[in-house]
Amino acid sequence: MFHTITTSATSLSDGLSKLNAIRDYVHVFFGCRDCASHFAKMASHMHSEVLTLNQGRLSAAVWLWRAHNKVNARIKGSQTEDPSHLKQLWPYQSDCPKCQDGSRGQGPIMGYLQVGYAWLCLCFFSSSVFDLH
Repeated sequence: MFHTITTSATSLSDGLSKLNAIRDYVHVFFGCRDCASHFAKMASHMHSEVLTLNQGRLSAAVWLWRAHNKVNARIKGSQTEDPSHLKQLWPYQSDCPKCQDGSRGQGPIMGYLQVGYAWLCLCFFSSSVFDLH
């Protein structure tokens, strides 16, 4: 859900607003208090980090992708890891081989995020989905 929200940003400032809403949601509603606290620490630097990404409207989505992978790396193999949903870098190597290759910059992940998540917003908010005629 959070990746879909950030990929729907129409501008850099819109992306930052969406990240602020995600940060506030996690703070109030996330069931794991340690997780919420850790995310709040990560998010305390998000504004400056998002601005330095220089990826326009997708900067927030790239920041969230990086944050998600930092969390996956931190809890991988810990007792809190759900054995049926092992934590690993995302997207998986098999889904996007170019995304794991840092030599290609942020281009592949930006494309993956747009194809993988932005289309969900278009489908969900499409007038045809809510056609009441």
